[in-house]
Amino acid sequence: MQFRVAASTLAALWWAAGLFAQGPNGSELTATGQLVSTGDMSLVLKADDGREQGPFIVTTTTQLPSGLVAGNRVTIFYRPVGDRQVADGVVPALAPAPPAAPETRPSAHRPSGQGDPHVRSR
Repeated sequence: MQFRVAASTLAALWWAAGLFAQGPNGSELTATGQLVSTGDMSLVLKADDGREQGPFIVTTTTQLPSGLVAGNRVTIFYRPVGDRQVADGVVPALAPAPPAAPETRPSAHRPSGQGDPHVRSR
């Protein structure tokens, strides 16, 4: 009995993961980067690797966030249709992680009586 419950739970999780991995309208392809241009009919993106991607065709069913302008960082969900890339949806993307800050070490030099709890001030 436990095996059946585990198997059915695993199958349900696998099915749900497939749904969440897809974008709007079932599209599975994504491109993330900075918008280079926006228009009524298409979007062009500069991907994180520096390549320009697009144009992505915007249709009446494309889900667009309000305030979308060139310079926004976005993820575009799209699907190929013939030789074109049709945008199903666009969502704001998280900024890439900033480089790690260099590790700082405390100064070995302390003025006398400052910062040392064992030294009394005069």
